[in-house]
Amino acid sequence: MREHRVRGQLFLAAKRYADAEAAFKEALATDPNDADSHTLLALALYSQDREKEALREAQIAIGLDPATADNHYVLALVLLVLNRTDEALHAIREAIRLDPDGARYHALVSRIYMSKRDWGRALEAAEEGLRMDAENVPCANLRAMALVKLGRKVEADQTISAALARDPENALTHANRGWALLHRGEHEQAFTHFREALRLNPMLHWAREGIVEAMKARNPLYRLMLRYFLWMSRLTEEQQWGVSGGMYALRVGLRAVARLFPPLWFVVLPLGLLYFTFAVLTWTARPLFALLLRFDRFGRLALPEEEIVASNWVGLCLLTMLVTLIVGLVLGEVAFFVAAVAALAMVMPVSGIFHCPAGAGRIFLSVYTALLGLVGLAAFVVTTLGSAVGVGVATVLGGVFFVGWVLYSWIAKLVLTLTH
Repeated sequence: MREHRVRGQLFLAAKRYADAEAAFKEALATDPNDADSHTLLALALYSQDREKEALREAQIAIGLDPATADNHYVLALVLLVLNRTDEALHAIREAIRLDPDGARYHALVSRIYMSKRDWGRALEAAEEGLRMDAENVPCANLRAMALVKLGRKVEADQTISAALARDPENALTHANRGWALLHRGEHEQAFTHFREALRLNPMLHWAREGIVEAMKARNPLYRLMLRYFLWMSRLTEEQQWGVSGGMYALRVGLRAVARLFPPLWFVVLPLGLLYFTFAVLTWTARPLFALLLRFDRFGRLALPEEEIVASNWVGLCLLTMLVTLIVGLVLGEVAFFVAAVAALAMVMPVSGIFHCPAGAGRIFLSVYTALLGLVGLAAFVVTTLGSAVGVGVATVLGGVFFVGWVLYSWIAKLVLTLTH
């Protein structure tokens, strides 16, 4: 049993996770009650993105040996990936109770608070880990990430520079440097560090996401949107709702004032159009510019699969809009202009689906978007009938589509809040 377990640990260290899984299962076939083998098997499964199986093995390990801190640590790792952050926090606190001096345990606490957008506590946990091990690179990286989110960019740069001096071949540290530079608006320098991070670890998602953002930021319009996205990412969910509500209230207030003093419409209408364009871009900018990046050779390779899928759907909406518009101009049929408007409008809800992590929230938004699309399609079909009744029904369907489209951004934002 021990021989299988040692072999599995070697495979785990070499990142041969499938081989490690097989070795740990052989060890458990000899001794099903070996808690260490269950914990190591959980790690091998976790590394293969099989979180539910990993969760079961981690829970078995704790049942067999609840006094070992590492068992609770692995359980917390798995729970964090499953977005069960409160349970993950409880598990890692138990690990710290059993072994208060483990710097990596405090690093995981920092990661959990980062996922909860509690930058202050994330910073405290990372600094606690560094007090126990001043050379701990994960804690240094997490400290830098928290400092960036808190707007303390000088301290973040110092922390990252120190981490790179200790370990210049650390991919995560280079990715961290890239994100810090993106927050400062230095996208070309950020690109260099993201590329180095991917050279060191081609599978590092944090770096792949960053290099895509740096490439999109070469476009001046997206650069402005990215600054907004990064600024919003530093806010809590409550503050984000406050910003959105405040902007909407300001727009409503300006329109109310303009009704009382009509000359103000010359200012309010352009501002309203600018606000509308900006609001739509907050949902659509990422997949739209990902679509443009598909025409760049390196961009095609750098884009993660999810952004490729999102850009495909957005591209389909735009293609539908273009085809129906051309057909409408050629035939002079109103129905095709209705279809073109609906197809263009669908870009926002289609984009919004991919803002939400996989799970119940994304399924809900997918169904909502599909129903919205069906209403738009029905309006097109009814309009082709050309009768007075058809026009009346199409008007009603158009009204339903418009209301559903307007409500989408608020409903989607609520879903995003509940699923993060």
